[in-house]
Amino acid sequence: MSFAQQGIATPVSDSLPRQNQQLQLRVLVAEDNPINREIIKEQLEALGCFVVVAINGEQALEFWMPGEFDLVLTDVNMPVLNGYELARALRTQDSELPIIGITANAMREEGKRCAAAGMNAWMVKPLSMHTLHAQLLKHYKGVLIDPGMTTDQPTATTSGIDQVQLSPRMRELFFSTMYEDVHMIQVALDSNDAMALAHQLHSMGGALGSVQSYALADTCSELELQLRERGVTPQLAQDVSDWLERIDALLKKLEAPDL
Repeated sequence: MSFAQQGIATPVSDSLPRQNQQLQLRVLVAEDNPINREIIKEQLEALGCFVVVAINGEQALEFWMPGEFDLVLTDVNMPVLNGYELARALRTQDSELPIIGITANAMREEGKRCAAAGMNAWMVKPLSMHTLHAQLLKHYKGVLIDPGMTTDQPTATTSGIDQVQLSPRMRELFFSTMYEDVHMIQVALDSNDAMALAHQLHSMGGALGSVQSYALADTCSELELQLRERGVTPQLAQDVSDWLERIDALLKKLEAPDL
């Protein structure tokens, strides 16, 4: 499933759900990618939530205290301590706390992994405001879900072209993060570090999808899959280099004065 098929990463300037907009929930978010982290924070604050963000599961555990948060949103793939490990750790301290996983993988197996780790539900990146609002309302109110784990499938879009959406406060963060990620991918390529390359591709793919750069995000996912299947081959290295050139072209276009 492509990012374009998964749904729209709704900018906070778009229309909010008509009912119960101000949820006033205390939400702990664990997400390692700065762009995804800021977008989720913007979305939650637009829904009336108080938000604390952590860069990985370990930091989230440091922030968490009994009774301090109404709900936890966690990316499932993070360095240091991932979302599955975070959920297991939280479950040993609170059996009722709603925990929702966030993943770029729409496969049913991902939902089973989330359930096994003790999560209540899982959502597929990029998140729409409608889906986020519905899931927060559903699980904070304690509605039971089936053990098979379900997730709301976002509405398909009609186009897979890149139409990047950036709020004013996201703009500087987007450029600085993207340029740093491009550098890290080049370092991983030069050192033939498959693990580091896979992590960077996964992180960038989620971020690009969140700002509606679907074509680049889809290519990123394809490259990550090839990498995990075959490792760093000469052809893959060339394909990644070609993809980086497309990233560079996008950044230059967005930085143009008339945009």
